[in-house]
Amino acid sequence: MSALLTFEDVGMTYGHTTVLEGVNAEIAAGEVVCVIGPSGSGKSTLLRCGAGLETPSTGVVSVAGEPVGWTRRRGRLVPARNRAVARQRAQLGVVFQHFELFPHMTVLENIIEGPRGVLDVPAEDARQRARELLGRVGLTAYESRYPAQLSGGQQQRAAIARSLAMRPAVMFFDEPTSALDPEMVGEVLQVMRDLAADGMTMLVVTHEMGFAGQIADRVIFMDGGRVIEQGDATAVLTRPQTARCAEFLSRILERPVA
Repeated sequence: MSALLTFEDVGMTYGHTTVLEGVNAEIAAGEVVCVIGPSGSGKSTLLRCGAGLETPSTGVVSVAGEPVGWTRRRGRLVPARNRAVARQRAQLGVVFQHFELFPHMTVLENIIEGPRGVLDVPAEDARQRARELLGRVGLTAYESRYPAQLSGGQQQRAAIARSLAMRPAVMFFDEPTSALDPEMVGEVLQVMRDLAADGMTMLVVTHEMGFAGQIADRVIFMDGGRVIEQGDATAVLTRPQTARCAEFLSRILERPVA
């Protein structure tokens, strides 16, 4: 299976602080990969690099073989122009912890903003697509409401619909349930399960180990800005091969990892 999303020796530094170092990973089309690890391990920075929101200090992220944020010219990588970067990012859907919906727009307006402004989709086509997606995430009756009129779980589902409206090749989820009350977590996770069942390629940063075990094809465990272990989700979560991964899992799972 060929890789759709590739991290090649990706590193990130801020001043004298190294956040990512030598990260190599591949995600195939239709694959769901969950990234786990302690706070400060570089998980969210890796996701932001993958989604084109940040440019790595070293290494390259590629989608379908195309370097994100770069273009090839005479055999060399040079920074891509703004229009090319916007076109690349349109392929990459991102769902954040805190929803990031426009508060002055209705749910429907939030969803059609990207397709209309970036993809030049005709207004009626954008509205039709938005309503289909609202049905998919269980928000058909809420298209005229504003974000402040929704629960946290509803806002997150609207944010997922907004990202899907761009027809992304890859969906990135950065701790999508961490800002939710416990009773709202399940409704968001169910939408993500449905996306996975439909074959959406997904990179998910999460602390929900049970969810990772259910949805992920593979798991990447990070610590100190490095990939410490990666492999089949069940194998990593139940039979970790590194002491650091085993220690981490034993602290957050209900029972110690053997």
